[in-house]
Amino acid sequence: MKRIDLDAYFLKMLDLVASRSTCARRAVAAILTDGAGCVLATGYNGVPRGMPHCIDMPCPGADQPSGMGLDLCEAIHAEQNALLQCHRLDLARVLYCSVVPCYPCAKLIVNTQIHKVVVKEDYAAAHWDRTLKIFRWRNLHILMDNMFWSYEKDAWVSNDAVTGSAL
Repeated sequence: MKRIDLDAYFLKMLDLVASRSTCARRAVAAILTDGAGCVLATGYNGVPRGMPHCIDMPCPGADQPSGMGLDLCEAIHAEQNALLQCHRLDLARVLYCSVVPCYPCAKLIVNTQIHKVVVKEDYAAAHWDRTLKIFRWRNLHILMDNMFWSYEKDAWVSNDAVTGSAL
């Protein structure tokens, strides 16, 4: 039996973390690890502690399409929760996330020592340009489905097409 690599391992773990989500619109998870691949924190999207869960009492943003009406949504994003719950944020190097982070989350991420973001799927196009701009500024590596985002080509590129990559 072949052992899966750390990226595949944590991407699978995201489903378990997301199962704790209390958002009626979408279940999202985030996992922060250090440079050795040890988990520092997990997070999922949901309303602040003490508020009624959106799955029980939908918030004003519950019926909005994914990526839209974020100002109506009462949930704290998975990435935000992982950052808030991380006891040693100075050690965080990799963020695993269900989707490409939105722009407000991207701003928080680039203000840390995280250098790689690995995602399961893309996110709403409305946020991609701004998220990409701030990630490019910080030269963060973004990976998804055996591909990485090439800032030079402005597109997803297969890892198989690259030899000697620093990723």
